[in-house]
Order: sequence, then structure tokens, then C-alpha cells
Amino acid sequence: LTSLLHGSATNAEVIQSTWTESVLTLVFDQETTCSSKAVDFVFETLLKPIIIGEDDPMNEIAWKVLHDISMTSHEVGTGKGAVVALKLTIKKLIERDGSIVKSLLRLLQQVCKDTLNLDSDQEASIDSDCDGSSSDLFCAEVEKQRNGAWCLLSALGDMGQCGAKSSSINLLKVVKACKVDGTFITSAWKKFHELSASDNTPSRSLPSLRNASKSCLCIMSKLGRVIPVDE
Repeated sequence: LTSLLHGSATNAEVIQSTWTESVLTLVFDQETTCSSKAVDFVFETLLKPIIIGEDDPMNEIAWKVLHDISMTSHEVGTGKGAVVALKLTIKKLIERDGSIVKSLLRLLQQVCKDTLNLDSDQEASIDSDCDGSSSDLFCAEVEKQRNGAWCLLSALGDMGQCGAKSSSINLLKVVKACKVDGTFITSAWKKFHELSASDNTPSRSLPSLRNASKSCLCIMSKLGRVIPVDE
């Protein structure tokens, strides 16, 4: 299935969903060898491509799969299985090599900023951001990256509650080293609120925006103890 996914087109929905349901969830397997191999597959399929960037042929598919996982992250019931599997995968990867946290945190913070235009030198108005379906903020690729990034960031936030005890990382030190502060999170939440409330936001983009904004709120609660306030 992993080989099929790596060789599939970006619109191969059946293969992508089957891989998520069948391979990603194998990280729960009681057989250590099977679980460890699943972690390897998830890293090679989802995390390594986004760390490498657009030069990796799997980059677009990785963001698509992460987006789909994100859209189930706030559901109640079995839909959360993939989300929990993703969090467990990250936990196991950190136990192998804690340095991955810094790489992911820096990347995800930048993607979250880029997909909300938070790094613009001049503050963009909501009207200019919400000019319709042609707006960069609402194109399909940006929405996939935005949801996928916030979903992964939320999973990393869980390391501050349970993962840090079983690994050598110090989340507070990592957060400071990556210069993640409260301003970034609160600015993102404000932007989510403004975009969701704007009449110029395409209706098709509202579920995606609301889903990402929920992840943003979750991150506020998870990382509130370790994110410094920008003075």
C-alpha cells in the first residue's frame, strides 16, 4: 500500500484513504516489529516529504493526507483513530531522535504563518485576503497545507503533556530555540476568526478554516505552559 501511494497521482483518493486506515493505524500493533515498520512508513510518507519541501515528489500527497487526517481530528468516535495514530507516530519518532522536534516545529510555524499571510511586511486587510476563490489563502493547496500544519502542530503540542516524559526532549527549550511565542498563536487565532466571519470568504473554505481554528485553540491549551509571552 505504501508503494502504491508513493506511485499514485495526487488525486488517488481511494489509495490515500486506504493507506491512512490500514498502514498509519499499524503503529498501534502489539507486535513491535510491525509497529516500528509502520512508524518508518509514516515518516517516509508524511513527515520526510514536508521537511524536504517541494523538491520531494511526495510533498503534495503528504499534505493532502495530513489535511484529510486533520478534517477528522475534532470528530467524536472512530474518525479520530488516524489522529491518535499520528500522535503516537510522532511520539515514537521523538523517542528515537529528539532533534526531529526542532525541525518540525520550525517548519510548521512557518507554514502556519505563510498560509495565513502572517509574515507579510504590511498587514493585509481581510477584504484583500477574501476576494473570492482565486485568493491565495483559499486555493486548494494552501488549504491542505494549512490544515495539515495545524494538525501536526497540535500533535507536537501533546508531547508537552505526555511525550516529554518518555523522551529526552525539553519542550520549553525547543519552543524558545524555535522562537515560538504567544504572539504567533494569538495572531493566527485572530486571523482565523476574521476570515471565518468575513462575507468575502468562499463558503467552500469555511469548514476547512473552522477545523484549523479548532486546532489553533487546542494548541493554545496544550502549549500555554511552555510558550513564552512576547514582551
